[in-house]
Amino acid sequence: MKKINQYWLIPAILLFMMGAGGCSDDYEYSSDYSSYENATLKVALVNEDNVLELNLINGTHTLTMEVTPESLIIDPAAYIYKVSDETVATVDNEGTLTMLKEGETDLTVTFRGNHNLSTTCKVTIAPILTEALDVPELITVEEEKTYDLASNITVTPSQASHKFVYTSSDEGVVMVDENGIVTGIKEGNASITVATTDGTNLTETIPVEVVGKIYITEIKLPTDKVSGKTFVVGQSFSLAAQTTIIPSNASEPVVTYSLKSGEGVASVTEDGIVTALSAGSATILAEAQDDSGITAEITVTIGAGEWFERALWSIDTNFRSNAKGESTGEGVLNYVPDGSTGLPEHMLDGNASTYFALVKPEKGNYNGYVNRNTEHYFIVDMGAPCEFNEFKWRHRNTTRGMQVHNITLYGSNDGSSFEEIKANIDLAQSPVEQTFDLPLSTYRYIKAQFNEWDPVNNYNVTVAEFNVGKK
Repeated sequence: MKKINQYWLIPAILLFMMGAGGCSDDYEYSSDYSSYENATLKVALVNEDNVLELNLINGTHTLTMEVTPESLIIDPAAYIYKVSDETVATVDNEGTLTMLKEGETDLTVTFRGNHNLSTTCKVTIAPILTEALDVPELITVEEEKTYDLASNITVTPSQASHKFVYTSSDEGVVMVDENGIVTGIKEGNASITVATTDGTNLTETIPVEVVGKIYITEIKLPTDKVSGKTFVVGQSFSLAAQTTIIPSNASEPVVTYSLKSGEGVASVTEDGIVTALSAGSATILAEAQDDSGITAEITVTIGAGEWFERALWSIDTNFRSNAKGESTGEGVLNYVPDGSTGLPEHMLDGNASTYFALVKPEKGNYNGYVNRNTEHYFIVDMGAPCEFNEFKWRHRNTTRGMQVHNITLYGSNDGSSFEEIKANIDLAQSPVEQTFDLPLSTYRYIKAQFNEWDPVNNYNVTVAEFNVGKK
């Protein structure tokens, strides 16, 4: 009983030492723990070969230690955790193991109070196995041209390995390299087989047609986005940025634009930049330039107004997530879908009940956390340079006050070099929709940087609508 009573002092002694001197591995403990030399440690869940088997799909694993005798209890913070290969996995002071890639590494866990009380095991991280492959139904590639097959393969689950072995049934017709790049050799038909390399032995065979030239078969204009919308006189926008050419690997994917009707109502450049001139409607013709004869038409409506039509605008933020609110790895997730809303594009939909929801930096550990010193902003792409001298900002319908308190606006025509339009614009607490004058400016891109926001209420800063115009 004497041993056990002494050992129960360990957490208290550790807390005192950690508070006084931190958690340095070099700290010399004054207490004598020699009476515990017969105690042993073991990493929980290791197999009979002393291997902790994990799977990459789980992302993290919280280590648990088994102490013998069981009556001895050691706080997880009283251990030193180390891995031998930090490219495979890392481990923090709390014993949380973060898996980075398939592989193996040695893990050592040592009691801070007595470094003789230690254990080592091997950690193996298995790959995320492929359950299904989704490949193109047919590949059509031009002679001496290439097609990127690898980027057109979808795996389930999405986190599974994207490593495959590719083979051609006839290398005299088509070849494929180890990276999945298909090259047409001569006109004819063959097939390519894709096989997984993770032990699942899944295969898919894709027919390949090598042709002399791949023609455009369809030009898809953004009719669904334009229908029922009225663009403002003086506004410019890009049709080309919203045009889809089918197939994506056409030999000559070039489309030119011209005005079919509505002279004086709108003008259009060959590369698809439309400028609204006067009230009315104009029809724009898009023509393929590969001798396929494929054309498409779109009619746009122009009217007088103060605020620009945003149907063809796009918006981005300095933080990334997908439609499910999961981080894409390109940045720290800092905006949160909330049911059917919460995404950046909801600032451009004309509906004050939908909104962009930005997580406040003060609210740590809530669907992602970023330092307050990190910039928070969104960038609107209007598709073409537009002249404007005012902007509109609106909060969601349920507001009790404007959540964003101060912003700065910047402008750019290349999307990377921004110039200040107006700094430190104060947003009043009410009304929910506010308009502000700006210096007369001509830019394609507008960057709105958040400077101050409500530091107390709610987890999110929300913005329902953003627009610019000319009065």
